[in-house]
Amino acid sequence: MLSDVRILGASRKAQAALHARVDPLTRQRLAETQDPARWREILSTARFTPPLPLLLAGIEQPDGTYSPDTPLAQNVPYASAAQQMAQDHAADIPSGFELAVGLEIDDGTPCFLAWFRPLQPVGTCPGTADTELPRVYRRVKLSEDEPYGREEEDIALFA
Repeated sequence: MLSDVRILGASRKAQAALHARVDPLTRQRLAETQDPARWREILSTARFTPPLPLLLAGIEQPDGTYSPDTPLAQNVPYASAAQQMAQDHAADIPSGFELAVGLEIDDGTPCFLAWFRPLQPVGTCPGTADTELPRVYRRVKLSEDEPYGREEEDIALFA
């Protein structure tokens, strides 16, 4: 099953791109719900035509920039195939991490994206102990004297 669905850019453009690439049954099921959790479940079993690329997400460098994504495959029709291909490629998963695979729609272009997700959550920010953090974030350095914090990206799920 997909770990999550990420939309970077306009939600309507992302939805149109998905509707154009999924099978008719998936298209019908997506139209019947507005619940983001259900979209993730539905897209986890969808067949994409033409198939989607699978990328391994770049990692954060010491200077705060990110390395480029690495293409793993070009023609992946299902989320389960993307998961298997990512596991085959990443034979040794770093200790304390798990391999996650999601669907990312960047400016209307869908792809499967694999990344290494920490098993333990990264430390909390001061004053956020009772606040739920967004599911998609990047760590940014606030200043030389401050610890790393979190900055929400311009990402919205199918809401």
